[in-house]
Amino acid sequence: KDWRKDHRGMEEERPRDRTHYNCWGAISFRGATSLSIYTENTNQYVYKDNLEETRTELDELYPEGWFFVHDNHKSHLACEEWMKKEGFGRVRFPSYSPDLNPIENLWFTLKESVAKDAPSTPERMVASLKRNWEILTLPGNLRPYFITLFTRYQECIDKGGVRLSV
Repeated sequence: KDWRKDHRGMEEERPRDRTHYNCWGAISFRGATSLSIYTENTNQYVYKDNLEETRTELDELYPEGWFFVHDNHKSHLACEEWMKKEGFGRVRFPSYSPDLNPIENLWFTLKESVAKDAPSTPERMVASLKRNWEILTLPGNLRPYFITLFTRYQECIDKGGVRLSV
């Protein structure tokens, strides 16, 4: 970048195309799975593939067993029976409860981190996503997303699962 006062000759690198990426990953107090990055829309088949591909990583993080949290996205709901059959322990939440799912805050932080990198090509976007995911999902960086869960869960129970308007 060129920081001339009159802005003449100033060149700014801008994205060449509007490639859209979806990401999928799982986090826990102990660590995270690898990040899956793809361009197709998330449907039940993509979601199931992601679950199957990261199951080994989840088993390595929690050899004694684990519970899986997901929201009420239609692709998630479409896989419920399959997950039950495959032995995925699941946690159910009220229908609108992003504050109870720690990964929702992590996705927000990941988006902010990538935006700061300002990737200008699809390759740089993927590299930024992967690099920032690796940093954000170090166990020490993940802990704050989980430490306040008990308090948030208790508040939800105390309110009977009813979301208060802000």
